[in-house]
Amino acid sequence: MKTTLTSKGQLTLPKVVREALGLRAGDELVVRLEEGRIVLLPHHRYRARDLLELIPEAKVRYPGLDEEQQALVRALAEKEPQ
Repeated sequence: MKTTLTSKGQLTLPKVVREALGLRAGDELVVRLEEGRIVLLPHHRYRARDLLELIPEAKVRYPGLDEEQQALVRALAEKEPQ
C-alpha cells in the first residue's frame, strides 16, 4: 500500500489499515522513528468503566473512592517503621 505526503505534512491512511485497527477520525497516533523507519501506533485512551468491556471475564467491582483511600492509608501504615 502507498500513500502520499501532502505539502502540509499530512497523509491518508488507507481504509483497510484504518478498519483493521479500528481507527476513526480524531483518533490519535503515536509516531516513532525506529532504525530509519516511521512507525505509527494507535494511542488508545480508555475510560475506567470501559476496561471491563475489554476484559469480559474480569468481574471486578470498583470499591469507591472512600474505600480506596482507606486501603491506601492502611497500606502506608503497614510500611511505617515501628
